Amino acid sequence: MNDKINEEEIEPSEKLALQIASVYYIGYFPVASGTVASFLALLVFYLGLWLFSVPKIGFVIYLIITGLLIIVGTWSADKSEVFLKEKDSHKIVIDEIAGYFLSMIFIPLKTVGFGTLLLVFFVFRIFDVVKPYPIRGLQKYRGGFGIMIDDLVAGIYSSLVVVILRWIF
Repeated sequence: MNDKINEEEIEPSEKLALQIASVYYIGYFPVASGTVASFLALLVFYLGLWLFSVPKIGFVIYLIITGLLIIVGTWSADKSEVFLKEKDSHKIVIDEIAGYFLSMIFIPLKTVGFGTLLLVFFVFRIFDVVKPYPIRGLQKYRGGFGIMIDDLVAGIYSSLVVVILRWIF
């Protein structure tokens, strides 16, 4: 499909889904759109870190935002995959955003600085690209679920690895 979208030919719900799934067209970067989206997630998370670190409610806010990213991301990826007529299109990068956010799940947020966020970024990108077991097999699922699930599992793997690395060092 041509990377140019004729705005008149697209329904409003498709346009909204595509804007969300591509993170307002970041997915249309010619190279490394997933890496760009993951780095954007790092920056957004860094900006929200003060909120996520608030005692008692910060982690709940983090969980709500991450849950919304997963739910809305799955919907928008599903709708965009149909519109784009491509299975797991590189243009859909909301999965990287949700995966990065989920990669912070086991890390105590009050102890997080930019260095930890950067470490999570690199570990997440490695898991997202290499796709160790069972991540690669999860790509067989179709639709929004199939697009999102491999990045979400990569996020959980990343979180566990970073927790272990922080514990060792």
